[in-house]
Amino acid sequence: MFEISYDTWYKVCDMYLSKRSANLYSYLQWFPYSKLEKSEIYYIKSEDFFNKYINHGHCVLFSSVMFRTENYLQKSDGSFRNATLISPLLYLILQCIGKTIADKYQSKRPPEIEVFYGGNYQNMDCHYKRPYYEFFASINREITNYDYFIKTDVRNFYDNIKLNTLMAEIDENVNINETIISPSLLHLYKNILSYCGSGKFPLVENSVASSYLSTIIYLEPIDRELYEYLSASHYPEITKIKMLRYVDDLYILIKSDSSLQELSKVTLEIFNKYASILKKYGLSLNTLKCCLKNSNEILDELRNSFYDEPVLQEKYTVPEIFPNGIVDFLERLNQRLEVEGSISVKTYNEIIVEVYSTTEIEFQPQEILNYFVYDNPESARRIEAVTLLLHMIKRDICFIHLDPKRLTILIMQTNSEEAIKNLLTELFNRDRTNRWNSYDTTIAINYLIKRNVKHQDLLDVIKQRVPELTIYNTKFCTKSFISHLSGDTIISSICNYINTDDTANYLYLMYVIEKENKNWMEAYAYFITFFERVTANVDCRLKDKPVDFKKYFARDQLIKTFKEIPDSKGILEKAILLRNQNPLAHASSELLEDNSSSHKLDKSIAELMGLLISFIKLKQKNPIKEG
Repeated sequence: MFEISYDTWYKVCDMYLSKRSANLYSYLQWFPYSKLEKSEIYYIKSEDFFNKYINHGHCVLFSSVMFRTENYLQKSDGSFRNATLISPLLYLILQCIGKTIADKYQSKRPPEIEVFYGGNYQNMDCHYKRPYYEFFASINREITNYDYFIKTDVRNFYDNIKLNTLMAEIDENVNINETIISPSLLHLYKNILSYCGSGKFPLVENSVASSYLSTIIYLEPIDRELYEYLSASHYPEITKIKMLRYVDDLYILIKSDSSLQELSKVTLEIFNKYASILKKYGLSLNTLKCCLKNSNEILDELRNSFYDEPVLQEKYTVPEIFPNGIVDFLERLNQRLEVEGSISVKTYNEIIVEVYSTTEIEFQPQEILNYFVYDNPESARRIEAVTLLLHMIKRDICFIHLDPKRLTILIMQTNSEEAIKNLLTELFNRDRTNRWNSYDTTIAINYLIKRNVKHQDLLDVIKQRVPELTIYNTKFCTKSFISHLSGDTIISSICNYINTDDTANYLYLMYVIEKENKNWMEAYAYFITFFERVTANVDCRLKDKPVDFKKYFARDQLIKTFKEIPDSKGILEKAILLRNQNPLAHASSELLEDNSSSHKLDKSIAELMGLLISFIKLKQKNPIKEG
């Protein structure tokens, strides 16, 4: 159904499931993979699993696979992103869709534009770490040949990507010669992306697919148009340019004999042109993050754009340059908090730069802090560090809200029972006094991940505050997520009866998507067609006859098929009446004037599904014998 090849499935699964490392314990989206046994990993990567659940789309029939909820990811300014948390199997499918498109996509960017994104399908790298270093290295290598650089940034990039525009760009650059993605498949992909993103382009934690589609495809026509403009000799002051992009951050390197002041007017015109191009694609320029600077200042600018993750590779030199480790940082942070009471995220980031700036190695201050937080627990266990953290926690836990993930992990790294107990006590106090907020949820998530999702009292708080996270934990973080597939015997039976009927699975997927979007008439139209199609599959296969779908759209045939099920006739007649009142199926369109139609439709769907389940159970218990 997804038109994902087994080769793609295997490579994507291998990219994620074979990482038996600390990375799986660092992200909520990846944490369920840490619960898999080696035998389960082998099975998921196998052709048997692929054919049973993925190839024909049977996986969409399982409610656990279609799970999604809000995730708690933060921007560098401390605000939350519109991120979604999806089931581990749906996550793999999303990455496979991205890989399938990437294998067919033909970029038209000129070589003067270098583009990097979070991950790499060519190298099957699922983390942003290596591509970011390649981007960083390329800028360092190229900047020596240029005098200035322009740094630009797109405001709320992911939130403003238009899926229709993305699909049109894929269609234009894929459907060339024999590399084709059909209109129906593009429609399917668009709807899956929308579903994973809760109605928008999906911002999913560490999703290579999201980063690839947004960066390589969505921004390509924008990059090309801007490059053509800059190359058209509009500005004689500029003799050479080079464009380097990492996701929505674009750096334009400029060679010019003019002064910085002389180039300021030109730069303003470039910003205006770039903003005009972005507008056509629903995007806007974040002018507060745009600048023109001398080439020797580019490292400082890159420092401001650094991503908050553990990425440091050459660690051995850092303790020599910063022998006090995390202590100097905590002392400076504590001093500012004592003087000012509270500080902004901007001030917090300035403290990091003040403490960890160095010219002795080419690592950014954020990288060095990450090293001491994630990779050097001994630094956090020093008496001075533990004392400072205890002091700040007891004074006001809100300082952790400045950087919930890193500061929570730092406290956990201390191994100090008193520090960790005080952290939890303050969290429970905030819950008890009804001061709990999304930052506390983020602290709790990171604590639970580090504790293998084992702390019942904190889980109880999460259950009350964020029920959907509890569902995610119960389904995927406490046991293997594939257990839900084998454990649902009825859905497994439906999968067997459907066999290779991809259309039935497509109809069900579209029903789920439309229902989540509260498009009830569309959802009902898809579901009743799914119901009739599955009924035909089940009944005909049980009778060992060729499947005749047209026959099972008729009222009399449906009533005859379900006659052994109590109350089936009334349920079916009501369902058929609703179908005939649906403007998507019949000219009468009476549902348009029915204010209670959504409740009727939802109830009818539940009754039809119950009818189908009862029918399957009955026929499995009493097989049909044709004489």
